Amino acid sequence: MTIGEAQEILDRITYKPGWKIQMTNFGIPRLSIEYATVDSDAPNRSTRVVFEIGIELIYLDEKGFVFFVRFAIEQTEEHETREWLRIDGHCLTDPHPPKAISA
Repeated sequence: MTIGEAQEILDRITYKPGWKIQMTNFGIPRLSIEYATVDSDAPNRSTRVVFEIGIELIYLDEKGFVFFVRFAIEQTEEHETREWLRIDGHCLTDPHPPKAISA
């Protein structure tokens, strides 16, 4: 599958209003998910989130690509859950702990 073919499939996919899902290519093909949300550390502010994940398109057909898109959306939503689910104001599993390399 080419980046163009992947983008054609993405053009047929819908998710939440305001979410932008597209292919990018900065050396390797990447699936990019972008959306605005409330900042979990400052709820009176909004922030723009961009989640990108590299993808080896040559191994995928349409069904496999759509499955990958679903997986990427689920990972993005899981990240938001980790930011927002709190007890006594503290994250149970903060995806951005101090000194974290990645979350």
